[in-house]
Amino acid sequence: MAKNMLKNLGRFELLELIYNMRKENLELKERCEAAERKVVEIREQTDKQLDYARRDYENRIEELRMQGAAKDLQIRMKKIEEQLRLLQKLTMVDIDLPDLTTEEENDQTTGQETPEWSEKAGTEENKEEVTE
Repeated sequence: MAKNMLKNLGRFELLELIYNMRKENLELKERCEAAERKVVEIREQTDKQLDYARRDYENRIEELRMQGAAKDLQIRMKKIEEQLRLLQKLTMVDIDLPDLTTEEENDQTTGQETPEWSEKAGTEENKEEVTE
């Protein structure tokens, strides 16, 4: 093919063709290099975006975990409050102060009424029963 071109074209035209081909080749190389640089830039941007997206995703997951934990704590607190209310109801005693006896009245009533076991304790029959 080159021989045919040499025959058909003159030497000057052939040099011009070679020059143009080299020029196109250089332009293509420059375009390729520019495209490769652009690809690298796009990859870097994509990696950054992926990293940001990954961080956002992890932060969102952490937020949801915290919200879930907060809800669990709220539920637990409500249960504890319910239990405390029940305990308060169970331990609440209605006391009517005028109906209560004073300590002096208690002492007087206990002094007057001696139980049967304390009366028997002093008798000799009871002492014999205990020793047998």
